[in-house]
Amino acid sequence: MTRLAVSLLGICAGTAFADLYGFAELNGVERRYYRVSMDNASTTLLSVGPSSFGTYDITLGTDGTLYGVHGIGIDRIDPYTGSYEWVEEIGGNCFAQGAVVSKDNALYVGVLFFCSSALWRWDFELEEFQWHEQIYLLDDFIPGTAALRDDGQILVMGYSGSVDVYAVNEGGDSMVLYGSFAEGTIAESFATDPITGQTYMLGQAPGDVWSLYEIDLYTLALTRVGPVKPSDIVGIAGMPPCAADFNADGTANILDFVAFQLAWQAGDGAADVNGDGVLDVLDFVAFQDVFKGGC
Repeated sequence: MTRLAVSLLGICAGTAFADLYGFAELNGVERRYYRVSMDNASTTLLSVGPSSFGTYDITLGTDGTLYGVHGIGIDRIDPYTGSYEWVEEIGGNCFAQGAVVSKDNALYVGVLFFCSSALWRWDFELEEFQWHEQIYLLDDFIPGTAALRDDGQILVMGYSGSVDVYAVNEGGDSMVLYGSFAEGTIAESFATDPITGQTYMLGQAPGDVWSLYEIDLYTLALTRVGPVKPSDIVGIAGMPPCAADFNADGTANILDFVAFQLAWQAGDGAADVNGDGVLDVLDFVAFQDVFKGGC
């Protein structure tokens, strides 16, 4: 599968413009993929694909690929085509819940049912769960979504937006209460802009509508970006730039070649595709190669 991007490479002064990627599940039948603007939370439909057993949350893996967690396992996702690739099933009468973050070459997936409540570690290289590396959470705790701070700390929310936030103790036997949102807050999904490092929360503050917020994962302070429509978008993830979509319209086509050529003729640094500091024919060859990979 092509490693995709929803952050876009602009043609002005080599600037990278980032957007978030979001999805909505409709009646367990189809999944819709959107670009969600970090400037005003506006959305653009990218594609429609089949549902994957009801996906709870998505994240960008440390391998550069988008992953989703659903009731019986995890899969890789291609938001531009609406397709997904089955990766691994949760075994042992366990149920994968919404919590999923990526660090240390692994996914940490929230599970519950007869397995109690825990985070299981799924290794990218081995493509298997590391049963001996599970982290047990609090008794009777149902993991909702999760976020990864820039210092590597995993924060887990309660199912359906509990106002309490817990810090996972990877060196211990469970987790500890870290802080709380205002009563009535719904924390549905988190994503980090791979360019700026800013983390965003999809959810709802008390008295607000379904919205996108900037969040400080140290203080839990929220800054509203704007309302998110449709309101059935339930997951967001940030991804690195797609070099093939040179004109930033969400599609790799002949117009991207035209945009690249104009940037190259204008001496724009964005046309230095091979990154050698020189604009020459080698950049045409390099752009042709990335274009073949598509978005």
